[in-house]
Amino acid sequence: MKNAAIQMMDTDWEFSGAKVRILRQAEELTQADFASTLGVSRAQIIKLEADQTIPTTSILLKICNRFRVPPDYFFIKKNHQPDDKTG
Repeated sequence: MKNAAIQMMDTDWEFSGAKVRILRQAEELTQADFASTLGVSRAQIIKLEADQTIPTTSILLKICNRFRVPPDYFFIKKNHQPDDKTG
């Protein structure tokens, strides 16, 4: 199965591991517990949250189901800069 981000390679979007970490921490899940629910290693979660890897489509869908968010929630514009007016 292709990586989720590969489907968006030719666009200005990239996967945000930080968003995964924020949701995981909000639900007070350890990396080990979260990894177990996804069927991956804790090392994979560490890399994912640090933007050192991207999830496969199947793992992305498991993450989405766990947190009840759509897949596009985890994608952000490349080189996103905050709006000067909003800080």
